[in-house]
Amino acid sequence: MKTRGLAAALVMMCVAFSVAAQLKITPEVGVTMLKKGTYRTGIAPKFGVGVRHAFNGSDDGWSIGTGLYFRQLRAEDFVGGQLEGPLKGKDTKLPSFVPVVPGESGNIHPDMQIESVRYSRITSREDFLQVPVWIQYGLKIAPDMRLRLGVGPYIAWGMTRKYSFRETVWDLNSKTLRTENYTKNKPSMFDFGGTAQVGLEVKRFAFLLNYETNLVDRKMRKDNVCSVGVGYSF
Repeated sequence: MKTRGLAAALVMMCVAFSVAAQLKITPEVGVTMLKKGTYRTGIAPKFGVGVRHAFNGSDDGWSIGTGLYFRQLRAEDFVGGQLEGPLKGKDTKLPSFVPVVPGESGNIHPDMQIESVRYSRITSREDFLQVPVWIQYGLKIAPDMRLRLGVGPYIAWGMTRKYSFRETVWDLNSKTLRTENYTKNKPSMFDFGGTAQVGLEVKRFAFLLNYETNLVDRKMRKDNVCSVGVGYSF
């Protein structure tokens, strides 16, 4: 609800400026695609409002663009698996890691009596409010059709950071399968990075492709985010 209120306020502000300063405003909806380390690529929603001001008053040539966007990032990873069971002649259970990377060897004890198999998955969800700034160049390629390129930085505030863990355990003795779920929330975070945009404008419609990568905490995470969207300019 708070995100919708901010987006609505920005739209009304941009409409007022558009009358006075001939700004272009473009509401946009689309999806993000996150590639995060070994995580499986996730698809999530993105929407917002972009604002562009042309330096020469024309749609062609140089301009500066910004906006306010809500973007959600999702990813899923197979954390790992393990075999569980006691050693022969002992009561103490010994967990033994099962490698998930082809070619790696595990540490399965030869005297282990396997009683259960466990594997884990993690799903991440992060919600951001983002403000990018692009230096853009528009090139007319056909009547009512333009190619627009942009590059620049972005700042973002991570409002929600949720990590869901799902463990599945197969008990070989009872022949039962059980699932254990738990969720961990992490504190909000500030993010900063670089972004590039390619847009195809056909009359008032804009078809947009974005690439973003974070510059904060690169040692811990290297996010590569692509997004596609469609907008309508007025």
